Amino acid sequence: MRHSLAFALRRLRRLGFAALLVPPLILVAGQALRFWNDVTDPASAYFDPQMIAVPSPQYMGEPLYLFYRRAIHRPFTGRYAVTVELERGGFPVCDNSTDHLYRPKPNMQLTIVVSLADFVGEPCALAPGDYVLRATWWLFLPWHHEQAITRESGVFTILPPR
Repeated sequence: MRHSLAFALRRLRRLGFAALLVPPLILVAGQALRFWNDVTDPASAYFDPQMIAVPSPQYMGEPLYLFYRRAIHRPFTGRYAVTVELERGGFPVCDNSTDHLYRPKPNMQLTIVVSLADFVGEPCALAPGDYVLRATWWLFLPWHHEQAITRESGVFTILPPR
C-alpha cells in the first residue's frame, strides 16, 4: 500500500500540472459541447408535430373530432394557438391560445384522437361550410429566440344537421 502511494506521488510530480488540469478541462469541454447542441438544435429536436387531420364530412351540432400526431423529444415550455377558419376568405371562426409545459412521457401515444373543443380549448360551433384548422406552437427554448412550428389540416366540411 505504501509503495503504491509513493508511486502515485512520484507519478503526479512527473506529470505536474497536466494531471490536475486535464480532468476539469474534459468536464468543461463536455459542458461546452452540450451547450453548443442546445444552441444549434432545431425546434424539431424538441417537438415534432407531424400532422393534423379532421375527418370530413361531419355534421353540425354533433361533437367534432380530429386526429393529430406529434412527438415530444425533450422537455420545453411553449404556447400553442389554434384557429379554425373558413376555407375561402380565411375568416377565423374560433381561436384560442394557451401556454404549456411539454414533457416526453414513456409509452406516449404519437397519434391522438381529441374533440375539437378540447384541442381549441373552448366550444367551437361551426355552421355548415368548408373549414381549415391551423395550429401553431411557439417553443421557448434555452439559448434560442422562440421558434414557431405551424401545421394545417386539410379542408374539412361541416354539413347541416341530420
